[in-house]
Amino acid sequence: MTAYCSNVPWESVSKIVKKNLCDNTIDCLRLENEFWTSAFQYGTGGTCYESNWAFFCFLQNLGFDGYLTSNKIIDKSSVHSAIVIMISEKKYIVDIGYPTYAPIPVSEEAVTVSDNFWIKYRSTPASSKEYIIENFPHPRPYLYHFTDIPVNPRDYLEMASKDYGEGGLFSDRIIIRKMINKVPTRFDSEDIPYNIHTLENGEKVKTFIKDEDLVIRLSDHFNLDRNIISQAFMILSKTNVS
Repeated sequence: MTAYCSNVPWESVSKIVKKNLCDNTIDCLRLENEFWTSAFQYGTGGTCYESNWAFFCFLQNLGFDGYLTSNKIIDKSSVHSAIVIMISEKKYIVDIGYPTYAPIPVSEEAVTVSDNFWIKYRSTPASSKEYIIENFPHPRPYLYHFTDIPVNPRDYLEMASKDYGEGGLFSDRIIIRKMINKVPTRFDSEDIPYNIHTLENGEKVKTFIKDEDLVIRLSDHFNLDRNIISQAFMILSKTNVS
């Protein structure tokens, strides 16, 4: 998972560009072949639905047994996807759609903690089939409420398609997240003045970017195609004006 997150970003750039090209929501969804082709060619990734779908298909091809889930953040419903993988009859959340950087063990009987990465992930049973997922050290430990109920792939793809429509997430802002030199790194276009921030010892450290250098700096830093980043910013600027 760490290797994936060091090479494939969580990003909304490709979603913004693809949505702008589509007349119908059903045509927007990037399935696994398009996802991986774009990742290798342009350095793109995706948001939670597309990223987890592509990674789930990859794990299935490697012979892993698992299923997809739909989860919630605080009091919202069906706003985040995650993968569950079974290994030796034990369950692990494998969520590169957030992203998390290590598998998170899940148990109905006890609080569990991942222990194979410097960021620790904790799963706490909250109710039947529901768990609170947190990460430490972090300024905001809470991640989401995980619901351990398998989602049919057809239903999952329908939810993913709808995420391109009205009310869908991350079509109005540019976010890029990637593990760089083993350090979680993030850009958010709503965090003004523009900056790239890292998470070091549980604290955010910001490096500010001049507006005129923004696209070049983001492209070089995240190894993401410059033209795609530029297109996304232009699309958002036109949307904001209208």
